[in-house]
Amino acid sequence: MTNNKIGIVCSGGDAPGINNAIYGLVHKLAPTYQILGFYDGLEGIYLQKYLVLDQVNVEGIQLEGSAIIGCERFAEFNNFAIQAQVVENLKALNIQHLVVFGGNGSLMAAKILVKQGIKVHFIPTTIDNDVVEVKTTLGFDTALNSVVEFIRRVNYSAKNHKKVQVYELMGRECSDLTNSVGQAVYADYVINNQNFTNPHLVAEIVKALKESNKRTNIILLSEKLLQTQALITEISAKISKRIWFTIIGHFQRGGTPSFGDCHYGAKCVDKIVKNIQMQKANLIYSLAEEVVI
Repeated sequence: MTNNKIGIVCSGGDAPGINNAIYGLVHKLAPTYQILGFYDGLEGIYLQKYLVLDQVNVEGIQLEGSAIIGCERFAEFNNFAIQAQVVENLKALNIQHLVVFGGNGSLMAAKILVKQGIKVHFIPTTIDNDVVEVKTTLGFDTALNSVVEFIRRVNYSAKNHKKVQVYELMGRECSDLTNSVGQAVYADYVINNQNFTNPHLVAEIVKALKESNKRTNIILLSEKLLQTQALITEISAKISKRIWFTIIGHFQRGGTPSFGDCHYGAKCVDKIVKNIQMQKANLIYSLAEEVVI
């Protein structure tokens, strides 16, 4: 068995497209390299819990959502002793390159590993699209398509019953998902990180609803910005229609990856394989960019 080893870890929240990219990495790098997939994020490296990935046990995952090795946040990594142990374990296992899937927090962890001498390849992976170094992230396209389809289905019934639809979307501090869905469905109002503190917010929403002259209306709201129920109660008291409120939740992070995300992952994989062969590392990948970590 080869002593050349590549590690793969999925840090933070999950996103569609991870399995597809893992499949590509294994099929392009094995058997030249032994591929170790660490379970449940950085904790898997710390506890040395991993699965040796090969062309047999990844068969079929390219068509599936989820992640064969799981995804998890590991808050304990903020501890310097934990960081040192993770680095020591990677070196003891002779991991020559580490592929990291993750979002903003995972990128911070990746930067720590790079400073400790670990060769890292980072694939920005989050439906939040909040990795500022790149334009888009793996999983964002699938989430966008899933939410639009969700709203499209509910809209048929909402139109029949003349209801106002209010949807709360994920995204944390980034409103890209909410804004993009709003454009796609021609939402009547989008509450995001830029306007949620507007003192005239309710008045503007009520005005937009009254002037729309439509059987149904769509309002989108980024998560954790406002006390949503209080907002809905206040709006409802000033309009004649009833409101249907839906927290779309983790539906946004599930499902089979879209063509866009499969293409995104495949392009990243091709770049990573090429750079590993050239002994280049410490890069952030996307469709168009390769940015130094």
